[in-house]
Amino acid sequence: MKLGKITRIEWIALPILLIFSVPVIAAQFTVAEDTGEHLGYINLVGKIERNDGLEFRKVAQSLIARGNTIHQVILCTSGGDVEAAMDIGNQIKVLQASTVGPNQFANAPQGEIQCWPKTQYGSPVILKYNALSQQGDQNANCASACFLIWSSGVTRDGNYIGVHRFYFNASIYRNLSPLDAKKLYESAMDRYRQFLVERNVPTSIIEKTFVTESISMYYLNTDELKLMQSVPYLEEFYRARCGELRDIKEFDAYGNWRSTTYDNNWRACARRILKEMEISGVKAYSGDDVPSVRSDGPQINPPITPVTPPNTISRSSGSPAELKMSRWTFNGSGMYMTANGKRRRVFYETPRESLDSLGISSGSLIFDGDLNGARFTGSVMAYAPGCAVLKYPVSGILNPDGLSFNLVGRRPARDDWCNVVGSTDVTLIFEYVR
Repeated sequence: MKLGKITRIEWIALPILLIFSVPVIAAQFTVAEDTGEHLGYINLVGKIERNDGLEFRKVAQSLIARGNTIHQVILCTSGGDVEAAMDIGNQIKVLQASTVGPNQFANAPQGEIQCWPKTQYGSPVILKYNALSQQGDQNANCASACFLIWSSGVTRDGNYIGVHRFYFNASIYRNLSPLDAKKLYESAMDRYRQFLVERNVPTSIIEKTFVTESISMYYLNTDELKLMQSVPYLEEFYRARCGELRDIKEFDAYGNWRSTTYDNNWRACARRILKEMEISGVKAYSGDDVPSVRSDGPQINPPITPVTPPNTISRSSGSPAELKMSRWTFNGSGMYMTANGKRRRVFYETPRESLDSLGISSGSLIFDGDLNGARFTGSVMAYAPGCAVLKYPVSGILNPDGLSFNLVGRRPARDDWCNVVGSTDVTLIFEYVR
């Protein structure tokens, strides 16, 4: 398969909100460490699943706890769950880590794709897939939802990157009216587009994503890869601090390349800059409910409305007008939902211990909104140590089996003085208990 070629791939319906076509092997996270420089590497191999954002967070936390920054995330995956990919992408963006995808090498057999997960010792494990014969490990790929993660890197490496548009689970989508289907898809498109815009993905590539059907795949060509791999502010900063890159290439009498002497001083300088950024990223990173985003960007729109502190938030009275209808789990905490007509509110019942510092206790409100058919709309409460509680708009879909629902929105991020300094896309996953 050549770069830029559109090819049909398998369409697998999965019980999630936004879906990309993926292989059937579940993702595995492995790590490697450079103990000399205290650099951590995370490998993601296989299908991206709905809770992989949490799994990534656990892996990143374990590396950070051992004194590492997160240097690179190596991606060998054909995609999967969009919400999980966005969650991972948001974390990578905060950590200021680099992303690495698979490559087609000029000296490799025609059509061969290689992906190189980082190993702790010895030679790397090389995943190989031949796109022409369709033989080998299909995880030697970075396509679909993988693009969301790859584009979140502070630098991006790899030349085999595929894009196409998402689709909804047919069991949900086919039951909507044409008008509701249009509204739902366009709303998701707006959110997806904004995610890519925030990563400086060129408009031409975003549009290529949306014109490529979900049952096809478009692999970025050489020019598009150059656009994605160029980071103008970083390139100019390299030049200002490290000077010009002075690699020396030697050629034989016939003009054929013979050898290259690399400018190792320049590379060491550039590496120090990346480590400086990674250290800053680790300081900004919070592995709790969502990563923090510290940004000097524009004010969040719509504005975030402060609400009363957590110890005075109204709680369920247990009156017939609002009854405890069901119990759920959320990120390790026990929750309960109340109902009053279409109105639904979700409270903490048995919060996990680490939430004490946020002022969360039994009875603290997390969601207040409505359930219309299978669609949730409303607000989620954002808690932070010593700060007033904020609320931000969310929406979501109750899965057809009734055993889970997701709420998606943009959570405000605050600095040490409780000022709102940015926001980040988040997904809250609630699992039914009884």
